[in-house]
Amino acid sequence: MRPSSSTCRSAIGAVVAACAVIAWAGSARAQPCCGGASAFAPARLTLHEDALVGVSARAAGVVRSFDARGAVVAPPRGTREVELEQDVVAALRVLTRGQVSLLVPLVETLRQVPGRSEASGGYGDVQLGARWDFTLAGQAGRWPGLAALAAVTLPTGVPPESARKPLATDATGAGATEVSLGAAVERAFGPVLVHATGTGAWRSPRDVGPLRVQPGLSLAALAGAGVYLPRESMVAISASYAVDLATREGGDPVADSQRSRTRLVLAGGLLLAGPWRAQASLFWDVPLAHFGQNRPAMIGGALLFVRGFS
Repeated sequence: MRPSSSTCRSAIGAVVAACAVIAWAGSARAQPCCGGASAFAPARLTLHEDALVGVSARAAGVVRSFDARGAVVAPPRGTREVELEQDVVAALRVLTRGQVSLLVPLVETLRQVPGRSEASGGYGDVQLGARWDFTLAGQAGRWPGLAALAAVTLPTGVPPESARKPLATDATGAGATEVSLGAAVERAFGPVLVHATGTGAWRSPRDVGPLRVQPGLSLAALAGAGVYLPRESMVAISASYAVDLATREGGDPVADSQRSRTRLVLAGGLLLAGPWRAQASLFWDVPLAHFGQNRPAMIGGALLFVRGFS
């Protein structure tokens, strides 16, 4: 049995179970307006906002990696990799229940191997997003909050095969257009908000040297819960599983090209002075056998500041 397939089924099953609990549980209060809005979605508008702009900073380091069979591998002696990212985000309300968003990233990589260290970066892949809330948590009787999600990621960054630096630290993008669709469901139980999201993404074919390759479908599932605190703040914890199915070349799957990771996130949202709010988060890719495949296991954190407009 392939470890990644088993983990994928477990993650999808967990999200389905979370959705069932949210959908059929008892009555709940309405979602507070401010501090918790970005606990699960950084560029999400609160109930009273018509637009927002924000800036974020993220830093992460590689602590382990997974091989093609899901085994955990320690980094070679004398190597180090740190990823930095700064994002500008914006969102705008459309037709009361709709939202559109924009994310523009700057990406930097610091990489070290025995005898050489290197740092570089640049613009990453720009993402356009959309969200439509059919119902809102706590405002539709026994129904949970239900939303449809969509996003397009444009290949505005430098793909790995076009990097010019010896250690490829100037690679800032995936090199393919990505189109994703998904759904989110959430429900409040008094001060507790339970949330689940599932997405699927298609990526366009790309040329890697003389080869024409088709990246595999990308699937992701997330489930989490948050607790509302005084001053419209929130603390939330979530677990996610993401898998990229095998890349195809000439119509045939490339052996051992499937990738996956399991991530835990602890996040907190806080209402600041006036229209400002902040979110901080810590994340950890679980470095246990069969919790990932063909990907680095990272640990890091992020800080986001948002200014809302009503």
